This record gives sequence, C-alpha cells and structure tokens, in this order.
Amino acid sequence: MAFSCILCRNETLFVSNLCVKCSRIQKFMTIYGDEAVYDILDRTLLVKNVDKRIIKQVDSIEKAL
Repeated sequence: MAFSCILCRNETLFVSNLCVKCSRIQKFMTIYGDEAVYDILDRTLLVKNVDKRIIKQVDSIEKAL
C-alpha cells in the first residue's frame, strides 16, 4: 500500500512516513532542536513580518467598519 509523506504530502512512499527532504528536516530538528529550526525558518522566511502585516490589515479593516 502506498502512502504520501506526512509532512509535505507531495511524495508517494511505500516504506517510511517521510520523504528524503522531509527526513532531512526531521534530522536537523533532532540535532539542533525544534526551537532552533523554527527560529531559522522565522528569520529566513520573514514570518514575523507577515504576522505583523496581517494584524495591521485586520486593524485597518476594523477601523473602516
């Protein structure tokens, strides 16, 4: 029976739950810790700025109403 990767859901797998790329992410989390990986993703993808923009948009919409 074939399954898709539980993280990216793009790869079809027969043996494991994670594809090769997602398995690498899991290994990084094991080596460096979850918080270190999340922090790097936040800084690299500028997630905090996106969150601030969403809050700012919600505030401006509320003011308009």
